[in-house]
Amino acid sequence: MKFKINAHSIDVILMMLALLQFSFIPRTVFLVFRYVVTLYLLYRYRKVIVGMKIIPILLVLYAAVLCFSTLVNTFSLTWVISAFMLIMQYVTFFGVFLGMVKQHGVERLITLLCIIFLICLIVNDSLFLLIPYDFTDPNETYLIGNKFLVSYYHCLFGSLIYVKYFFSKKKYYSPLLIIYSAIVSMIVHCTTGIIIALSILMMMLFPKKIRKFMEKGSTFIGSLILENFLIWGPFHLFTNPLIVSFVVNVLHKSPNLTGRTQLYNATMDLVEKSPIYGYGHNTDIYRDTLGYGNAQNGLFHIITQAGILGTVIYFTMVYLSLNHKMLERVYGLIMYIYAMLIGSAVEINLSTQFIIAIAIIYAITNNQGCSIDGEKEDDSSL
Repeated sequence: MKFKINAHSIDVILMMLALLQFSFIPRTVFLVFRYVVTLYLLYRYRKVIVGMKIIPILLVLYAAVLCFSTLVNTFSLTWVISAFMLIMQYVTFFGVFLGMVKQHGVERLITLLCIIFLICLIVNDSLFLLIPYDFTDPNETYLIGNKFLVSYYHCLFGSLIYVKYFFSKKKYYSPLLIIYSAIVSMIVHCTTGIIIALSILMMMLFPKKIRKFMEKGSTFIGSLILENFLIWGPFHLFTNPLIVSFVVNVLHKSPNLTGRTQLYNATMDLVEKSPIYGYGHNTDIYRDTLGYGNAQNGLFHIITQAGILGTVIYFTMVYLSLNHKMLERVYGLIMYIYAMLIGSAVEINLSTQFIIAIAIIYAITNNQGCSIDGEKEDDSSL
């Protein structure tokens, strides 16, 4: 397909540039750019966003809970604005992706996203050979972010390639890219990235019946509950001798999961003390309590930030975004969100990159009036 740059393509590019915080750009400059782009896209895609009805309403409710919790816990207007703009950025993901699909079809959106990620990742990885990074330093920052972001974006790119070439013999590109993602994760010492990449590779082998079962919002939410029940419930998964042996002998980590055991134990007490609203956006409650760390678990990170109320709203939004008649083609992204769910057992990754995948799935499965490869050349106002 011959690719053309149009107004909607530029919007997608702007949105992704406001997401990928390049390390050479000062943080203040980046935040101003991100806020301006977010406000512009909210206005430009207001009709599409309003037309989605329940999803933006839930995101606004989640923003309200998160902002309230941030205000009462930090008394910082700056952090409240940061929390609000983050969730508004999530809203733009849904609006821009859906607007692009309705105007130009799924193929145009997926192709554009693949091009954006391909360029960014090639430049990012090329710098590995030119810049003397300290890959053993967990705080090292690469072109597109820290070791986690580098790993997550590589896996997301590989998953998008799976979607793009789903009906083509070129579908084998995706497993090769996911293997490469695992290698990059090894280079930057991101164990979670390796686990996510290997999980995606495993899910590529699943039979059609299991794939169909996974393509349901209820299955994802059930998997989220099951995973965390195994971790926090009577099974105490991370204290199981087999798991401890795997962590120590295969992953070469400490038996307490690099200090996570203490953080997990503290989480229960923290949630019990503030169960409804939590402790606010980017909370320092763990540092205030233990002197280091964060929840180190995707679900409990959201609970400690926005409480049980915010968590219920957030995952209701996720459930409803997935609760549509799925197309077989979106399985590449289904693999990604389940792999991120697996990784969330030990990291706080059920946020931006996770929501991007959810928003793309939503746009594809709500693609009314457009064929899977359909294009509409009308660039009229949204």
